Amino acid sequence: MFIVNLTPRKSESEDEACFQTNANTYEIWYRRLGHVNFEYLKAMLSKQMVRGLEKLEGKIEICDSCIKGKMTRRPYENSYSETTKDPLELLHIDLCGPMKITSLGGKKYILTVVDQFTKIYFVEFIKTKDELPGVLQKLINKRENELNSTVKRIRSDNGSEFINDIMKQYFEHKGIKHERTVCYLPRSNGTAERANRTLLDKARTLLIDSALPLDFWAEAVSTAEYMHNITPTKSKDTTPMELWNGKKPSVRHVKPFGCVAFYKVFNNKRHKLQPKSKKGVFVGYSRNRKAYRIYDIEERQIHETSDVVCDKTKNGYAQKELPKNTENYTQIEYIWSNPENQQPDEPTNQPVIQERIDGTVSTEINDDLTTDDEEDGNQNISNRPVRNRRLPSRYEDYEVYAVSDATPETYEDAAVSQEKDKWKDAMDKEINSFEMHNVWEEVERPQNKKVIKSRWVHKIKELDDEKLYKARLVAVGCGERQGIDFEESFSPVMKWDSLRILLKIAAMKKSVVKFFDVKTAYLNGILNEELYMEPPKGYELRSNKVFKINKSIYGLSQSGRCWYNKFSEILAQAGLKKLKSDPSVYTKRAGKEFIHIGIYVDDFVIISSLAEMINQVIGSVKKEIEVKETTESNIFLGVE
Repeated sequence: MFIVNLTPRKSESEDEACFQTNANTYEIWYRRLGHVNFEYLKAMLSKQMVRGLEKLEGKIEICDSCIKGKMTRRPYENSYSETTKDPLELLHIDLCGPMKITSLGGKKYILTVVDQFTKIYFVEFIKTKDELPGVLQKLINKRENELNSTVKRIRSDNGSEFINDIMKQYFEHKGIKHERTVCYLPRSNGTAERANRTLLDKARTLLIDSALPLDFWAEAVSTAEYMHNITPTKSKDTTPMELWNGKKPSVRHVKPFGCVAFYKVFNNKRHKLQPKSKKGVFVGYSRNRKAYRIYDIEERQIHETSDVVCDKTKNGYAQKELPKNTENYTQIEYIWSNPENQQPDEPTNQPVIQERIDGTVSTEINDDLTTDDEEDGNQNISNRPVRNRRLPSRYEDYEVYAVSDATPETYEDAAVSQEKDKWKDAMDKEINSFEMHNVWEEVERPQNKKVIKSRWVHKIKELDDEKLYKARLVAVGCGERQGIDFEESFSPVMKWDSLRILLKIAAMKKSVVKFFDVKTAYLNGILNEELYMEPPKGYELRSNKVFKINKSIYGLSQSGRCWYNKFSEILAQAGLKKLKSDPSVYTKRAGKEFIHIGIYVDDFVIISSLAEMINQVIGSVKKEIEVKETTESNIFLGVE
């Protein structure tokens, strides 16, 4: 799902000094690493698999939380495994849900992706099955870009969320072979199902140990995923993360899930005499940046920040020492299991423990997690009336994700956020940009034409202590049909080798180097197909009215190609020619003088022997589109 490589901060050695008593023990690191297998912990230490793990003292006692959270029946043999040689050669995917309790962000399903070679896990949370195609496609594209490689095969079960026209067209377009499990034999997709069980066992343990409410299940699963990726697996003598990116992960930054955390309050958020930090609960790692996620109990908000000091020895949510009972455990099982639909457990050599949890643990993920109908249509239907679950009363006023320091995931989250006025201004600015670029026009709803949906994407950009609130309206393009709604979607981007060569040329010839980005780049692309879109939330039209799309807005399958074609046309008019070896690099020569341009979506770099040549080209470009020179010219595509 995400790979966070947080750099150890100064606070780890100085600010947290008051919490370091007996902090370098097996017990503390066992909790920091998400109740990792003790044998794995010893191997990580002895074989130096990670950075930041030094000599440990003490020993591990029996962990009640692990017994309650991970006890299972005997494992089954997975006869459908195979050996691969490279990452992305084979991905296993599975969908769990719906959960009995909605997460803090309104999610009910877990999409799990496992790479066969590295055994790394990627997890995404979705509200409905309809969201899966778009989320999975985005995940695959992101991971391919990380490794500059392509997915060869994907293996899934026969669920309708994977077997449909949208996914079929996507796999065919990408050249991905889709392998499906044998009907009535779900264990042939055992790798993905085992990953789900591993994640849920760890998440259950984290919730029990931290005493956090059940609404935090997604936070626990996300943390479990990250802990899995930075700890060794049974089949490998290294960590999944190191196999994935070639870098030995550091564990200096990891914290026990649910521990006490103090986070910095920025000066513009407090009076001069107020404390510089606030107390909260550590609930995981940010998905979008190098930061921790801290839940403020008093504010009932989640803050994302890198300025955190943790007391790794104390539970942050419980007000006092929690009794060792099974009350919370029983509630946790209710999210993931329906005891009336389960088979009894196998005998165990721990009768006392079995008596406490008998009938509530199963190795079958579908039984643990969901009451959805099986593929063969055979299911036990409980006669017990369905219980309508509600979020606890402490969340009635607003959702915990809709807060100033957390990025809203939906329009509804932004509308109830404490920063709703700022988000409204950001969305108004986006709509005004659409109007200025003649992106759409209001028309009557067409007959026999597909009308796609749209959604808001929100982002907070931090500049020192200032925050910029940005909103982007994107089309839900996963509903498009190739050959009907679009023809081609491929758009080239500059190769990394090309960028290195350009910079090497600049260094050798002492050339002028400038970096630029294009404002609302995609909105400059001309859309050739006839497409219609529902009005965005918060900006409803009159009855039976929709928008006809004229420009290549973000989210459409063909938008990247439309923008590339437009920019190529502009550069061609300025006298530049594209290279055959890299169609995203353009060049022009005038005697001994030269100019080279490398394009990566809406960023581009210009290298020239004369500053005047750059000015001439930029002058021509600005007649067609709005560009600006980046102020931080030492950073391009996030690389210094």
